Amino acid sequence: MTSTQQMLAISEAERLPAVDVARPWDPSWQPLWLVTRLNAVSTWDRRPEVPPELALTDGMRASVSTRIAAMERALAPASQRERMAVVAELLAFYSTSSADEISLKAKLSVWVETLEGVPLWALKEAVRRWHHGRLNPQTSFCPSPAVILKAAELVVGGLRGQIVTMGRLLAATVVEPISEDEKARVGEKMRAWADEMRRLADSMNARPKAPPLQPGGGDEQAIGDEGIGTGAGGGGDERPSEPCGAE
Repeated sequence: MTSTQQMLAISEAERLPAVDVARPWDPSWQPLWLVTRLNAVSTWDRRPEVPPELALTDGMRASVSTRIAAMERALAPASQRERMAVVAELLAFYSTSSADEISLKAKLSVWVETLEGVPLWALKEAVRRWHHGRLNPQTSFCPSPAVILKAAELVVGGLRGQIVTMGRLLAATVVEPISEDEKARVGEKMRAWADEMRRLADSMNARPKAPPLQPGGGDEQAIGDEGIGTGAGGGGDERPSEPCGAE
């Protein structure tokens, strides 16, 4: 099925809005049917699964696939010219009359190189957040390239997270719920196992225990009576020793 055919197969309720090129990370565009299904696959410690009632229809699947492709295109980095335009405006805002042209060119070069690979919308959003005091309440000085880069990467991470979660939704396995008969069968097995454990514990507790040894009595007294002594009064089978060399 071509992309055009896929779009024709999508109903109005299943259709997702186009990506906002200025704010592609903003999740406010997500309709309720998508939010519900994304929440179902948001647990990252296991494979994605959804119940039958949350399974994607063909139209939903096509719509999500189209949206993922559009968001991935939005991750394209800004060109050098685009980065220079944004940075030049920021530096001009904080420049003073004493700033010389050589110094400004050097700063611009460092900025443009540092922000390489950042999408244009992420760079603009990072600068906007700086001016609004969301990165630092003190905005009377020019931020460093690293501060803007970190803010831009944070915004890009939000978009990447949406792409990954929507990809998990597409890969999710539809799992049938456990039937009442299956629940009853498993419950019966668990009860039988618990009964067997209780019987085993009772049999272990019912075994007679050997009485503890009493000091000075029992086997100790028997050993004392038989004796294994030496010398006078030793008793037993002790035989007198013979002279060494006797035949």
